[in-house]
This record gives sequence, C-alpha cells and structure tokens, in this order.
Amino acid sequence: MTSLFYFSTVIGELASLYGLADGAFVGGSLVSSGGHNILEPAAFGKIPVFGPSMENFAEIASRFVAAGAAIQVEAPKMWASHGSNCFAIRSA
Repeated sequence: MTSLFYFSTVIGELASLYGLADGAFVGGSLVSSGGHNILEPAAFGKIPVFGPSMENFAEIASRFVAAGAAIQVEAPKMWASHGSNCFAIRSA
C-alpha cells in the first residue's frame, strides 16, 4: 500500500482537500501556537489527529478525544502509527 501525504501552508486550501483525504493531521499543534480547528476535517468524516498544543481549541479538542472522535499525540513520530490506524478505520 502506498501512502501519499500533502502538506499545505496556504490559508483556506485545506477545506477543499479534506474530502479527498483518508486522514487529517491538524497542524499548529506540535509547537506552542495553539492548534487549528479540528471541526474542518471532522465535517468531512475524518478523524482529526493533533499534537499537545491545542489551547485555541481546548474545549472542542478535549470533547472529541473523550468521545473517541479525535486522537491527540504527544510527539511527531507518534503520528505515523495513529495515522495508519485512522486509515484502517476508514477502510474497514
């Protein structure tokens, strides 16, 4: 199985791509920048994966993780195993 990843730094571009993705890592969350909105990938049925810095979206991130609707990782290398799990969930 081949995995393709797309990284974007363009504001507003991701909304049109979430529907095509198998999974979504939400950036701005592995560094102290407060994270980004996890509702965008969730609206397309994607399980958002994000890092520990979600201060700007703390309540929604906490609720999603508690409900099993999102995955929070502590380090970048943890994304690989969780990303694979998200793809397996979608494929099942």
